[in-house]
Amino acid sequence: MKKQNGFTLVEIAIVIVIIGLLIGGVMKGQELLRTTQMNSLITDMTGIDTAFTQFWNKYNAIPGDILNPSGILPNCTAGACADGGDANLQIMDSNAAESAIPPAHTEEKFSAFHHLQAAGLITGIKSQLMSFGEGMPAAAIGGGYWLGHDLGTATTTVPVDHRSGTYISYGESRTTTNGEHMGGMLGAEVGAIDRKIDDGTPYTGRIVNHGDPANCVTGGTAYVENSTVTNCSIAMKTTTR
Repeated sequence: MKKQNGFTLVEIAIVIVIIGLLIGGVMKGQELLRTTQMNSLITDMTGIDTAFTQFWNKYNAIPGDILNPSGILPNCTAGACADGGDANLQIMDSNAAESAIPPAHTEEKFSAFHHLQAAGLITGIKSQLMSFGEGMPAAAIGGGYWLGHDLGTATTTVPVDHRSGTYISYGESRTTTNGEHMGGMLGAEVGAIDRKIDDGTPYTGRIVNHGDPANCVTGGTAYVENSTVTNCSIAMKTTTR
């Protein structure tokens, strides 16, 4: 009678353990990648804040809002860079009340990064296209950044009063006119950054959540830590203005 070969229970157990280790390794790798991306987001926003402060200290003006940039900044005679603001010390446009809303072309929000690059304070602005990685800074996590003034009053995306001033905002997409859909982050991720560099609460301090409050914040005072919905987002108040 021909002997049939097969796996023993020990061999099957070893295979299961190996598969488990491989899956665990992949998941751990994804977790480490996401952590690295979150850390790069902090680095990016801190760098933009530093550039914003240096611009203010050098020109006594705000990028995007500065009058006659072509007469003040080097290599700034065309396109969005040549677009001057109204010098009211606020990066404000038609959506002035919500810094969470991304810019439209020719607005101060769009010109701001072109002015920062002309001043030699940032790099990465490649063209006049209104997309992240072209005319607006890109983020390693996907999406990118913009600057805008926030009046500090309650809005759709920030439903309680908060600090007024200039904010560096992150969003996954700039195609919407509603900040609720600007996400790209988990509530737990926004909360982790807030606790790491600020006060850990959604609407106080320099770090503010400006994603969909329903999936990002609970009671207006804490972040939702167990949601898998990535429609949360983050904004950082600049040190200056």
